[in-house]
Amino acid sequence: MEATGPRLKYYAARISYVSAQLFELPGASKRLSAMEGLRGLAILLVFCSHYVALIVPVLAPKAGATRMAATLGEFGAGGVDLFFLLSGFLIYRTALRGAGRRYFSFLARRVERIYPTFLVVLTAYYALSVIGLMDFRGPKGFAGVSYVVANAIFLPGIFDIRATISAAWSLSYEWVFYLSIPLLVLALAVNRWPRTVRISIFAFLAIGYVAFVVAFPKVFPFFVYWDSTRIRLIMFLCGMCVFEILQDESSVRGSGRQRLIALAIIPFAVATFWLDWLRAVTGHDATYATWLQLGALRSATLFGTCAAIGLCSLSSDGILARLFRVRPLRYLGNMSYSFYLTHALALHLLIAPLGGLHLQQYGLFGAAAFVPVALMICLVFSAIVFARIEKPLSLPDASPLAAATAP
Repeated sequence: MEATGPRLKYYAARISYVSAQLFELPGASKRLSAMEGLRGLAILLVFCSHYVALIVPVLAPKAGATRMAATLGEFGAGGVDLFFLLSGFLIYRTALRGAGRRYFSFLARRVERIYPTFLVVLTAYYALSVIGLMDFRGPKGFAGVSYVVANAIFLPGIFDIRATISAAWSLSYEWVFYLSIPLLVLALAVNRWPRTVRISIFAFLAIGYVAFVVAFPKVFPFFVYWDSTRIRLIMFLCGMCVFEILQDESSVRGSGRQRLIALAIIPFAVATFWLDWLRAVTGHDATYATWLQLGALRSATLFGTCAAIGLCSLSSDGILARLFRVRPLRYLGNMSYSFYLTHALALHLLIAPLGGLHLQQYGLFGAAAFVPVALMICLVFSAIVFARIEKPLSLPDASPLAAATAP
């Protein structure tokens, strides 16, 4: 018994060492460690969204169609919006530092960061569809070839095209931001504007965009996949606002101000959940215009939620910073891109075996109890991809920009 304590400490130390070797990135002192934890939170939310969409209907088919399950799935999708905020923060910062003047090298680094893992996972999807383990989501013949090309160059999302990797629609939004913001910052000499002017303009653009969608939803065409307003682009503006505010930390520094900002998370998050509930109640039975309006309002409340979280986490004395510096959450954040691309694939492969086990009798209890198992399977799956593909090919130096992607 006396040797048990030292042995446990030894194994704990070994696990900590191996985890650090695998998931820690070089140059950590140059990065905001809380941002890594924020990525971890974001990917957990996205996992919950896809778990509700893919696994809950199998384990609890009756409960899976309930409004609450749909609401939780919609709310979890807000993890993508948090990723957009982080991209807005980092890429805008890079643009202010002159990325527009070295535009093609900036884009080349983005290609290096995004493409190796994406192409491997995309190829895996198509290979599994060939052997019958996955359904091919596109058309047949020549149209199928163009569909594959469209997915390879990140057109789903911005355009009304179904994404082969269901989560990869967001990469289309990312590339629009990558392609545009360095050039806009350079052409408009944004770094010469007073900070208050920059914040005001970014906030005005976000508010104006939401107001326009709410007032004129019929201007936008019908989209089968996602909505045609592309309203979630405002979350990049949210990240840009957070970056600008934190350049003068006196505005958010201090325990009193941090508590007020943290408290603001609650009403914004509750409003987001309520709007998700309304979307679940109405579903696609509502008019498309109503669906767009609810989506725009939801993006506005998410803007406030994510901004408050960012200000409480990325400030040097942020009240939530300690939480997001916890190593397991940071490590998950570091491998979030691999997790983002692979977790839906892992969940898809679980559907057939789970359906054959006839566990539906346990309802939501069984679905909830299986969450840790599904999460662990997804973690193992994505950790292999991270260790073998993403880290050696896309994160050789792990500079702040190298680590920056959303997810």
